[in-house]
Amino acid sequence: MRQLETAYNQLIIYLNSKSKPKQSSSRYYQGQGEVKIDTYTLQNLAKRLGVDVETLERIRVNAKRPEEFISWSRGRDPSGLGWRYNPESGLYHPVR
Repeated sequence: MRQLETAYNQLIIYLNSKSKPKQSSSRYYQGQGEVKIDTYTLQNLAKRLGVDVETLERIRVNAKRPEEFISWSRGRDPSGLGWRYNPESGLYHPVR
C-alpha cells in the first residue's frame, strides 16, 4: 500500500511539473500569487512540518480536540497553515 501511495505521489508531482498554465485539475495551481494546496499524505505532511511520521500521528491521536492538532500543525507549517485529518480518505487538508 505504501509503495502504491508513493508511486501515486510521484506521478502527481511529475504531472504537475508538466502541467499547462490553464490546466485546472492540477493539485497545485497559481492564482493571484497564491499556491493552493489540496491534500497531503501522512508522509508528505510529516516532511512539510519537519517531524517524523510517528510523531505526527502520535500528536494527532493524542490531541483532545481536532482544533489542538490544527493549532499545533499551524505552528510548524512553513506557510502558517493548520491541518485537519480526514479519517475517510486518510489525507490531511489545509485549514486557513
